[in-house]
Formats: sequence, structure tokens, C-alpha cells
Amino acid sequence: MALSLAFLAFLPSLRADGTVNCPCLDDSWSVEDTHANSIVNGQLQFETAGTTYYYPLDYGKGCKAHDDTLAPVCSQSYPPSWCAENWCYVDKDDCDTFNMKSQFFPDEDELYYSYGACSDGRSSNSFEEWAGTSQDGTTKLLGTMKSYLESSRSQIESAYTQLSENSQFLSCETSDMCPCLECTQNAKWGQKIDMRDVGTLLPANDRLASCMAKSIALTYRNVGAKEGNESHIGYQYYGDQASAGYVGWPNVEWCPNDYDPRFRPWYASGATGPKDVVIVVDVSGSMSTASRSRTAKKAVKAILDTLSWKDFASIVLFNGYVAGVYSNRLVSVTDANRQRMKDWVDSGSMSWEDGSTNFVDALFQEDASLPGAFGLLSASVAEKQTSMCQKAIMFLTDGEADFSESDYAKAVRKSEELDAVIFTYALGSGADTSVTKRLACENRGIFYQVADNADLGKVMASYYEYFAMGQAQESCDMSFVQYDDAVTGKELIAACLAMYDRGDIQPSLLGVTCMDLNMMADVAAMERKAGWHEMISIASDMSKKCRPLDLKECHRQKLRLKHSTEHNSNSVCSGQQVPTTNTDCDCKEAGCKDNPTFVDGMGYYCDTWVGDTCDYTTGASWGYTTAQMDEVKQQCQHSCGLCPWYETCPYDSTSCVASSIPTEARACMTREVSGVDIQGCTMTCHDGSNSLYVDRECPFERVSSTSGILGFRAAWVLTSLGVLLICAEA
Repeated sequence: MALSLAFLAFLPSLRADGTVNCPCLDDSWSVEDTHANSIVNGQLQFETAGTTYYYPLDYGKGCKAHDDTLAPVCSQSYPPSWCAENWCYVDKDDCDTFNMKSQFFPDEDELYYSYGACSDGRSSNSFEEWAGTSQDGTTKLLGTMKSYLESSRSQIESAYTQLSENSQFLSCETSDMCPCLECTQNAKWGQKIDMRDVGTLLPANDRLASCMAKSIALTYRNVGAKEGNESHIGYQYYGDQASAGYVGWPNVEWCPNDYDPRFRPWYASGATGPKDVVIVVDVSGSMSTASRSRTAKKAVKAILDTLSWKDFASIVLFNGYVAGVYSNRLVSVTDANRQRMKDWVDSGSMSWEDGSTNFVDALFQEDASLPGAFGLLSASVAEKQTSMCQKAIMFLTDGEADFSESDYAKAVRKSEELDAVIFTYALGSGADTSVTKRLACENRGIFYQVADNADLGKVMASYYEYFAMGQAQESCDMSFVQYDDAVTGKELIAACLAMYDRGDIQPSLLGVTCMDLNMMADVAAMERKAGWHEMISIASDMSKKCRPLDLKECHRQKLRLKHSTEHNSNSVCSGQQVPTTNTDCDCKEAGCKDNPTFVDGMGYYCDTWVGDTCDYTTGASWGYTTAQMDEVKQQCQHSCGLCPWYETCPYDSTSCVASSIPTEARACMTREVSGVDIQGCTMTCHDGSNSLYVDRECPFERVSSTSGILGFRAAWVLTSLGVLLICAEA
């Protein structure tokens, strides 16, 4: 015991004055020296998001977990990990560890703090604490990211509640990205950056957006101070749904002409679950009017920019017949496939301005090489090339065509069989509105009438609001996406969370916040850890989990009303309840959830039933017994769409309860191994070795990136011999 105490005496962990290379501000410093005007009744006062908080006078003095249990972030039930970390104020010119500017107090513009000063020579970065060799390490790292993102979400959601009614009376100053006055050139980034600050791209005079930006900056700075490192590129960021504003750490001198975060893959990926999308575009002769073909091409590419690796998609062009398809089966929208699809749209291999108009073939043709929308979806499901989740058909036309009563009935039947929602878009003054509107109304979709001078791309790409509204209670878990940074071109992997206005029975989307895994280390370095494959597999499983849609016709009518109001059109369906923006729609039984640990008789989790009918006929076609289907319906009520709804909702608001980080990849546990992972590799069971993944090389043979998925319920069987590792082209 004496030996242990003697040994502990040599450890620097009890130092309160920082490290030798980064001392805390010495005892001669006191709070009165830097922000005396913030002292009120013997406490420090600061304000954020319109709320005033009080901290002790020794806040920031000496190494201590100064934020522990303090509002607004660290008083939460599950605070982020930085709340319990030691830090202190430092002299930035006498500190060689990473430090961050404090902006709590308006009187002090040169106050800096550092976690590294109190780390006792250890890195404060979570990656350095991740051994990467065990399940515990993977779970810890993903859990750390989860706590950071949940902290950001909590800040935004609570700030919105506090600010939304009083924003006109507030004034919140934020730091601009363009120009970034404190940014300096960084060799690693190849850009001017300011690691000590949070930057914004916000619309002028939007008080609510600026005050929400200031609120989330509080969390971003603390996470940046704990995890940030100038030697590798990685961001924290937030996209705002109402204003299209962007908030990001670090601040970067970046001045895009027309950047809208809502139409980036990371945003839609965070706001919605996996989905199948077929984009159907009229390329008849009338599309030459008012440059509609060029407008349509731009819109198609805007939609593709809202899709990510977990989504599947294809494009159908039609005039008097099906004129062309990008692929006769759905493909996973990896970065490479997205670019191929855009190149195909721009290729000029076929005319986008020729011929007559035929709606029937565009939807129903079952030709093997040139299928219509439903034919393409049916063939993709049969050949297991699907997300296994909801499906959407986006139908754009500027013309008119015959459509019989039997055609309408067939569309309804096909839509129900495939769980496909139909969104229709009538472009220009001569476009059909009767057929297109009825198709949307009868098939759980939304009809959009779009003028030639409107932004068709933004109208069509905003389809994900439909899924975001219906999946609000399913959006509590992280979703991961790999993307190319628009600023540096660096390949990044982000974890994202959607946030909502939860003051209403039916939450509405506020925005999406993300954090790059690259903040902790370069991905190339992390790939060399033995636990990398396991972590990517688990992160992919979390992202690919299907999310049921909790929408009734009342909710859809409110979305239609919103478009009608904003675009002076008539999207509201007749013969249905016509709500106002304040109408309370039915609500789902809050306690009706799937059993998260249940695996059915064929080895699948509940969420894989999203998009399928949990009836005996469907089950029998896949080999399920009646008893097995009874168990599915009992254990998977939410995914099977069997939850009860209330006309008079007994709940005042909704809450967000995230599931725990999985402890093992699904490919190692069940037959559900569909699709690719974040990096474009087929979902496989890891073998615990890192040798196959050094330098990002995919193991064994590559398969075509258009070859689709493995592992659909009806066909995939794991054997005792293990799982063959195959990689799709990234």
C-alpha cells in the first residue's frame, strides 16, 4: 500500500496548474481581471439563447471539471463526456497544446481555455483512448460521438423552444465564414481556418437563425477543444431547415455562391432513414419550352445530392414510351454511383426534348431492359437490389396523357404491394394537373404544381421533408455517411442526428447536426486498427436500420397545405380532411415499439419488415409458418404498421429516446446483411483481423457497384462455413 501511494505521488494527475508546456493562468489572475462586468451577486452571469445562467467565480481557474453538472448542457440526464473533463484558462501564447477561445463573456475577447493543459501529458483526444482491438473500444468511441451529437441536438431543440416566440427582440452576434477575419492559412487544410472559433453562413437579418447558431456554438467549442487537432481535417456542423443557414467548427474562409446544406447527402441522410427512389422524367418535345429539359436535369441532380450510400435509386426517362433508364435495377447511391448517374443525365446520349407523352408505360412497363417505375421496383425487389425500406416514385411531367380508371386502380394496387409513395410534379402552365394530382392523392403522396420560373430542383429535392415528418420518433439514433468535403476535397465520414421542434404532437424538422469521425484522427490511421471493420459494420447497421413512417392523411394534407401556401398552388387533396397549420392530427400510441432484440424465424430484425406487409400470405411466400408470422406481428407492431392511433391525442409532446450502441454487427448475428456499408463494401462479418483493411484495400474480389445487394429475406442463408467477404466498388 505504501508503495502504491509513493508511486501515485509521482503522477502529475493531481496538478492544478496545468502542464509545463501549457500552464493555467497563475494565481494572480482573477475573474475581475477579465470580465468584472459579468459578476452579479457574487456569481458569473452569462446569457445564451435568451436564457441567463450563473457560474461560480472560480470558473476556469486551475485544472478542474468546471462544467460538471452546470447548465445548460452538463445538467442534462446524460451529459456529454467533456462535462467531466478537467480544463483551465490559459495564455494562448504560452501554451503548446490545443486551446479554444471562450465566448461566454462579452467583455473579454482574448480569453482561452485548454483541456490539454490538464491532461497530464495524455492526449485529450478520444481516438488516442481507443485501443481499437475490442468491442469495448468500438462501443466507447461510438458512444462518445453519440453523446456529443445528442448534446448538440439538445442545445438546438431547447434554444428553439426558448427563442422562437421572442427572436424579434434578440440580438445575437456570430462569426462569419465569409470573410473569416481571424482565419489564417493552414498547410494541412490548404485553407484559411480558425480552430478557436465557430463560423456561420446565415441569411441576413435572420435573428432566430443567428441566436440558434450562437447557442450551438457553445457545444461545438467544447467538443472542438476536447477533440480538435490541426493535423487532421474534420468538422462539426449544423444545417438549419427554416433558413438554409449553416454553422460549423472550425471557422473556415469559405465563400460558396449558392450553398444550401439541406440538399447535401449528410443532411438528408441524418433526417431520413434508408429508402428506394425512382426518378421518372418526361422528355417529350414540349420539354424544349422555357428550357424545361435543362431545368429537369438540374432537378434530377439535386435529388441525387440528397441520397447517400444507404439509399437505392434509378432514373426513368419517358416520352411516348420508356425512352431510357439509367439502370434496370436500383443501385446503391455511393459517391461513385451518384457521379455516374449525374454524368448519364448530362451525357447527351438521348434527347430530352422529343416525342409525345405516355404516362402508362412510364409507370407500368415491365420490359426487362427498359422497365417503367413499378416494373423497375418489382424487379429490384425480386433480385434483392433494394434498401428493404420505403419506396418513392418521383414523377415529373410538363404535358398531358391518357390515364384510365383501370390505370388508377393498378397504380393503387402496385403502390400498396411495394409500399411505394408517389410524388408528382407538374412543370409549367401546360402541364397536366388532374392525372398527376390524383396519382399523388390516391397513393399517399404529394402533388406539386411548379411554375417555369420556380426552383424545380429545390421543390423536388425537398421530398425528404415527407420522410422526416413521418420518422421523427425514429430519428433518435446516429446515421453515418461518407462524403467529399466541399472545402478541402477530403473524404470524410460523418455521424449525423436530426433535431425537431418537439413542442407539438407531430414534431417538425428543425435541422441536422453532424460530427466527422475524422475530427479524432485521419480515417487512414483508424483503418489500421484491428477494430475498424467492426466499428464500420456497427455504424453501418445503425444507419441502415429502416424507419417506419408514422403518417396519416391529416399529416400529408398539412404538408400539401404548406406547399400550396408557399407556391400559390393547390396541392391539397379534395374529399379529405382539410387541416390548417394548427390542426392536431391523430397520434400513434407512444408505447407501441418493436422489440429491439427480437429476431424472427428466418433470422431478421423487426425493422426489415418496414415496407412489407406482415400478413400470412406474404410470410408464406418467404417460407414463414403461421406461428412465426403471429410472433412477427406481436413483436414488430411498429414496423408492421399495427400500432393503434388516437383521434384525441393523450400526449402533450413527443420525446426522443435513442437506442444503445449495438455490441455486434448484424452480419455476425443474423441473415440480414443487405446492401453495402459506409465505405461501399458488402456487409460482412469481421474476423477480428486488421490485415485485410490496411490502406483501405477491400478484401478478395471486387463486384460491380451496380450489382446491387446480397441478403434479402427470401434468399440469403448463412452457413456454418462463414460469410464470404466481397467488396463493392467504393
